[in-house]
Amino acid sequence: MYFFGSAFVAKSSVRGWPGIGKVAELIQCIFIDRVTSDRSTLTEAVKKITDRQLEAEQGLFPPLIIYPEGATTNGKSILKFKRGAFAALRPVQPIVMQYWTAGSVSAAQDIIGTLNHILLIGMCGFTT
Repeated sequence: MYFFGSAFVAKSSVRGWPGIGKVAELIQCIFIDRVTSDRSTLTEAVKKITDRQLEAEQGLFPPLIIYPEGATTNGKSILKFKRGAFAALRPVQPIVMQYWTAGSVSAAQDIIGTLNHILLIGMCGFTT
């Protein structure tokens, strides 16, 4: 049983972020080690996503929000999608996250700080 609307697939370092890491655990996010190239770790990550997708379809866990690019970009282009998001061959609901920001501010985390990134994501609009 879950109490929140959805969970995310997040990089494992998010778990250690002050405040945000605890919230991510509470909403039952799946944490993925994005640094490793170990095949068994990658296989385990795909299995976690697959299992969660099946459990979400049965109503046992919240639906997963997966960024198939594995990152947020500056909006100038789309990155190559990671295969793990689609490996289970389960139905997906595509959405677009569109950021409305002032001037040349970008929501890409590699351009702005973590706190500003989180605030911008929290203010974004979802479009299906």
